[in-house]
Amino acid sequence: MDTLMFTCVEEEFWARTYVLADFGIDTNADSYIDRGEIAFYLSYAGATARFNIYAIDENFPDSFPSATLLGSSQIEPIPYYNYPGIMQIYFDTPVTVPAHVERILVEVQKGDDPESFFTPLAAMAGSEYENDYSYYKGCHGNVYKVTGDLTLPRPNANFVVNVYIDDKMGIPDLNPYSFSLYPNPSNDKLNIATDLILKNFKIYAITGNILMEGTLSETVDISSLNGGIYFFESLVDGNLIRKKFIKI
Repeated sequence: MDTLMFTCVEEEFWARTYVLADFGIDTNADSYIDRGEIAFYLSYAGATARFNIYAIDENFPDSFPSATLLGSSQIEPIPYYNYPGIMQIYFDTPVTVPAHVERILVEVQKGDDPESFFTPLAAMAGSEYENDYSYYKGCHGNVYKVTGDLTLPRPNANFVVNVYIDDKMGIPDLNPYSFSLYPNPSNDKLNIATDLILKNFKIYAITGNILMEGTLSETVDISSLNGGIYFFESLVDGNLIRKKFIKI
């Protein structure tokens, strides 16, 4: 819906807070954010958007200066909108939310697209189903405020600023034998440390797609993979070996 939210050519930030336990997320283990969505009702295709994920406490927004940045998405151009629409960003590298983090801030940072000749205006849209506080900073100040407390109040902004946690990233390692991959994280090659005779392997993305497969040697060249989290799998005597690794 059109929130009547203003916009300007300067840098802007739109944000929502989330208590992870409210969404059934086990905070005793790491979780991973791999994509997000934002709604706009107006954009001239001259701005960019990036997700920033922070660990926060119950005193936000006053405590924001001491918040911990957990990670960010890549920067993406915001398309042209003249009616409410959803923009999705799939993170090139998933953001890890460490165990015992209870609250996060999902922030969308708007910037100027240097490759566009159009004005960097983009106005956030909302939804009647998003009924928690929305936060903003930018045009009229650099401190986060609830949208109802802005100089130009927008009490019913109800920003659509959402992220997704992919449960597949929580798949455990299966390792009934002596087996390890190193270095982990790695940027080019994975070394295999095992006394087993391994013949074939597969490497899966977090989405379940097979990206690599072949005959195994002492090293596996992963230089062609994008940065992110992956799974290495092989079979030994009918038993599956699975090991998670990170490409940097």
